[in-house]
Amino acid sequence: MGEKVVINGWVDYNAQPTADVLLNFQVTTEDNTVIVEKSYLSDKQGHFQFEFDTKDQPPGVYKIVVTSHCLEVHRNICSYNNETLIFKLNSP
Repeated sequence: MGEKVVINGWVDYNAQPTADVLLNFQVTTEDNTVIVEKSYLSDKQGHFQFEFDTKDQPPGVYKIVVTSHCLEVHRNICSYNNETLIFKLNSP
């Protein structure tokens, strides 16, 4: 509790870094309440970073879902892939 959860990752297509992919990050609580939802683009090397500050969050299990969305430039290769990460915040 009280620390930032940082997710670093990358987007690629056919093993090549893919820039400007719109990624949606959604953080939910155990009861599926959405507490954060933000979107970012991957950079020129396909990298992205998302930070979730837990300082005002109670202990419990949280879920982060990262979903790639389709912009017009990637429409022909877009597949709306997603990844789910589950983590637990413990009391100090």
